[in-house]
Amino acid sequence: MNDDKPQSTGDRSQSGQDEPQSLADRIKAQREEKAAEKESASEPQSLADRMKAQRAEQAAEQADKSPKLGRNIGAAANAAAAGAADRAIGAAGTAAGVARSLGRRASEAGGRIEEKLLDSEAAEQLTKLIGEQKTKFNRLIERSKLTQLVRDTSSLENQVKSLPQSVAELRARGYAFRSYLEQKSEVLAGQWGEVNGEIRKWIDEESRSLGEHVSDAEKYIRDIDAAKAATTTQEHLTNQLSSVLETLETRVSAAEKHIRQMYDDLRREVRVMNKQLTEVGWFLEQRDEASFSFLPAEAVFLVAEATWDASGKDINGVLFLTDQRLVFEQKEKVGKTLGLFGGQMAHELKWEAPVSAVEEVRADNKGLFGGKDMLYFTMGGGAAHRSITVEVKGDADCKFWAQQIKRMVSGDAHDERAIEPDPEMIERLRSAPTQCAVCGGTLPQVVRGQLEVTCKYCGSVVRL
Repeated sequence: MNDDKPQSTGDRSQSGQDEPQSLADRIKAQREEKAAEKESASEPQSLADRMKAQRAEQAAEQADKSPKLGRNIGAAANAAAAGAADRAIGAAGTAAGVARSLGRRASEAGGRIEEKLLDSEAAEQLTKLIGEQKTKFNRLIERSKLTQLVRDTSSLENQVKSLPQSVAELRARGYAFRSYLEQKSEVLAGQWGEVNGEIRKWIDEESRSLGEHVSDAEKYIRDIDAAKAATTTQEHLTNQLSSVLETLETRVSAAEKHIRQMYDDLRREVRVMNKQLTEVGWFLEQRDEASFSFLPAEAVFLVAEATWDASGKDINGVLFLTDQRLVFEQKEKVGKTLGLFGGQMAHELKWEAPVSAVEEVRADNKGLFGGKDMLYFTMGGGAAHRSITVEVKGDADCKFWAQQIKRMVSGDAHDERAIEPDPEMIERLRSAPTQCAVCGGTLPQVVRGQLEVTCKYCGSVVRL
């Protein structure tokens, strides 16, 4: 007997191996196993992977079978397995499509959420939040109309239009300097004319666009009020409203910023000019209240609250710089009990000097953080004091004052006159003497507007 003769199927089944009794039994078992796996499969991709692995196992098993019977039965098994896999994948794909469809329908339905009652603490917080959001909404309604910008631009327009009249009133009261005021008022009026139309256009367009966002917020508020109180539905709607209001506030702020940038520079210049006009108006008030008389055709140039250091004793009052003189007037209450109560008003001229008597003026910031604006004068003939120390106060700047005094002494300040002196006065200046009739000394150069000059050698005053 040949030992190499192949064993029959029945002989191999008795060899102690764990395989099924026949290939048909094994295929049946595999089909049942695949069917069970198909029922438990949840994801198409995982099932496909498993079917692929099973096909590989079947191919390996097929190699051990008889050529003809193995090929036939293996092919049938493969076809059956492949069909099962395809059916499982198709079913999973259909389920995924249904899920996507349901998701879209849920989204189109407004993102409905399961409605539940909130606990007492959450309900209280929600009620508070709804109140805050409604308050914010009411505030944004007003802002979205850009009414504040309308008020601002209307106010700015009125200010620009009033500038020429304000300047004219100061001229009528006799302020002769700062000739740039007329020109500046004209320039500002021209600039406003250029930007006004563009500003109005932007305000209309932006307020209309913002109104659409306000309508969106109003819908959420109506839905919140209609929803059952203290529920997850109302909470969800409130959160959505909060997001809408944040977007609206951002857009309103951006619109306000853009429009304000269109006229911020102009508004700043108008503010500066109004401050200058107010300052000049105060100059003229102090002139009108002065305890002394001004010389004929004498024009006030600068005025400041000041303190004169009178040999260690401080005297408070007002410092005047005119086109002819430097004058200090005491203007304060004195003799107060404990420095607080009672006392009487001291209002009188303390000293004066022709502008031409100022030989030197020096400015210095002293005190803590340089808060004291000091002026140190060296005076020549015609002045009651050789050295004078004055602190200018309020908004006055000592360096600016020193500069303007020097301009007045040199005559440069007269270049900014808006009101020229009387022609007869100009003629007198042309024929003014150059030598002192008393001592023969050379008199200081006379500047426009000056009606007298003091000889620095003998102190004689020469009237022009």
